Parts: sequence; structure tokens; C-alpha cells
Amino acid sequence: MRTRILPLLLVVGLSLTIPSAALALGNGVWVDCKHGTTDLGLCESAFAEATQVWNAEAAAEAFANGDPAPTGSVVQITTELDYDALTSGAYRLLVITQPEPNLNSGDPCYHVYDSYPSPWCDQDLTLTIPYFLSIGGRLVLLADNDSAGEAPKNSGLREILSSIPDIDMEIGSDNIGTQCLTTNDIVADPLTDGLTSWKYAQTNTISGGDPLIRFQGNGVTQTLVAAGRMLSGGEVVVAADVEGFWTADPSFPCLDSGLHAPFWRNLYRDNGAAADDDNDGFFDGDDCDDADPDIYPGAAEDCDNGLDDDCDGDIDTEDSDCGGSSGDDDDTVADDDDTIFDDDDDDDDDTSVGGFDDDDTGQQWNNSGCSCSLSSSPRGGPGFVVILGMLLGVMRRARAR
Repeated sequence: MRTRILPLLLVVGLSLTIPSAALALGNGVWVDCKHGTTDLGLCESAFAEATQVWNAEAAAEAFANGDPAPTGSVVQITTELDYDALTSGAYRLLVITQPEPNLNSGDPCYHVYDSYPSPWCDQDLTLTIPYFLSIGGRLVLLADNDSAGEAPKNSGLREILSSIPDIDMEIGSDNIGTQCLTTNDIVADPLTDGLTSWKYAQTNTISGGDPLIRFQGNGVTQTLVAAGRMLSGGEVVVAADVEGFWTADPSFPCLDSGLHAPFWRNLYRDNGAAADDDNDGFFDGDDCDDADPDIYPGAAEDCDNGLDDDCDGDIDTEDSDCGGSSGDDDDTVADDDDTIFDDDDDDDDDTSVGGFDDDDTGQQWNNSGCSCSLSSSPRGGPGFVVILGMLLGVMRRARAR
């Protein structure tokens, strides 16, 4: 127990230093395939088609940004996690599929999770993965049906989910034994852009998060793929059907790169990986000038340079930070007289249009256009009439005595 307290405190401390905008991540993809095994060749062939898509996307992104093309593959396929690599900012996408349980009970980091030995004997997940997500990374977990052989692997993925703060997603205990079916129930989302259908086989279910792909399982609509979004910009995507990524098994030929490629491509195109050419921590699209590091959302507005420094749409003296009005002289969205009249207080002491001028320095009421308003004089209001009546009544009673 004590050995896990320190990493947790480190995560808390690190989270306090994370900027509001995610860091600009590199173009790398880390695939932890069957964690703990030695069959690297199987893993490389399993992700061969997805790797082609990710490499092509990295090359296209470099060309669009005017950068040199990547040298070699941007995809690193291993059977382990590497803390230094994942927290360096060089990787934008982490894929973990079917980790193998650690069956060596004599290992010093052996512990049991959900009745199964943990596969994560060489890493402390309370530090590695939450930090990767806190800098804007995207994590993809590939589960499978919860049959006797696959349940321990799914439990390894459940252990990862339990280590991530603010994620409410769960992998079910379903063992839906389909051969190879196609679902067209695709939920509109940036991650599903261009995706029209999905093939699946021998699948599980997902609960929580934002559904991305759904299917009919056990007679009801179930979630096949879902995403959990974090305030840091990080995302967790859980797929209950590994066949959507795994090279086609002759028994279940369900991987279809023609159908699945748009989803793989979108996983690479995340906000954390967006271009940040001026290295100011804000990405092209959010940054209104990604060539100037002094211009970004929230920057101090320079009132004399003719530029929109803080990306709010107002330049120099038009900006409220420089005393500008932005269309309303008291810079309030719900101005108490603008709800009746159209900006009738934009000019001080404007008497051209009647109404309540809340910031008029010349008078409290600007009512030249309204014949029914009360006078600002203390003698002209209803309160004065009431007080006068009370005084007269007292005087009459005094005289009657």
C-alpha cells in the first residue's frame, strides 16, 4: 500500500502544474501489444494495416505544416510500456491490446486484480498513463469477449481504467459469440467522421463515456466503442472488439481496412496532436495566429499594435481590455435597457432614444422618449405623495384634539 501512495501523490502534484491547454504532442504512436509476451512478430503483423494508415496520416500532416516527412515509421510496436517515452511528449496515441497476465507470483511487483494476476508488473499505472493523458494524449484500449481465455486480459484493461481519474467507463462481462457481422449504428462524433459501418466478431460491451459505435447484442442496443473525455484534453477510447484492429483471423475475417480506416485515421487526428507552429501551447484552429507566439487565447491585449493579441475578435481600442465597448459601452451581455431598446446607452447622455441608461453619467433616467416614466426629483415620485399624506393625517388628528 505504501509503495503506491508516492506515485499517487506525484500524479496529484503533476496535475497541479498542467497548463489549461494541452501540450503540443509529437507524431508518435505507441502500441503495447499483448503486454508481457515475447511474440513481437505477431504484434507487428496484427497492426500492419493500421500502421499504414497512421504513417500516411503523419506524412500528410507534415506536408500540410511544411515540415520534413517523417523518417521511417511513426509507430512503435512493443510488448511493454515505457514511462520515459510516454511522458516525453513525443507520442500522441497509445494503444494497448489484450495484455497477458503475469503468472509469476514470486515477482516483487506481483499483485492480484479482480481475481487475476496483474500484467503490469513493470509499471505503476497510477503514474504512467494518467500523466500521458494529462498532457493531451489519447489512449485506446482493445478488449474482447469475456470468454475464459479472454477474461484475464480484459481484467488487465479494467485495471488501467480504474487507475484513471474522472473516467466512468467499464468493460462488461459479456461473451457475445458472433461470427462476423456489420453494424451501421455509428454515432456522429469527430472520431467517427467518415465512418459508415463497422465489422465485429466475438465481442464484449462498454458502458459509460460517449458511445461511438453501437450494435445489437443479446437482443438490445449495446455500445461497441466509446470515448471518455478529460478536462486536460486527454481521451480514453475503449473498443470491446479487438477484431476491428487485429489482422483478420481466417476463422473471423472481420477486419476491413476499407471500412475501418477512417476511425484509425481519426484516432491519429486528435487535439493534442494539432499543429502548434509557434510553440505557444495553443494549436492551429484555437490560435488565431499560429505563426506569432505572442498571440493566443488569453494573451494580454496590446492596445496599439493593430493585432488581436488575445484572439477574442477585437483589436486594440475595440477590445474591452483597452477600454473598448465591443458594441456595448458597459460590456455586459444582458444590459438592462438593451433588452428593450437597441444599445440606447452606447453614447453618454444620449437623449435621442428613451430608456434606462444604467451607466449614463449625466442622469439616472434617460426618458425623453417615454411620457410615463417617473421623475428623478424626490418630489415627483409616489413615495413623496405617501409621506405627504401621512403627515397631513397626523396634523388633522392633532388639531381634532
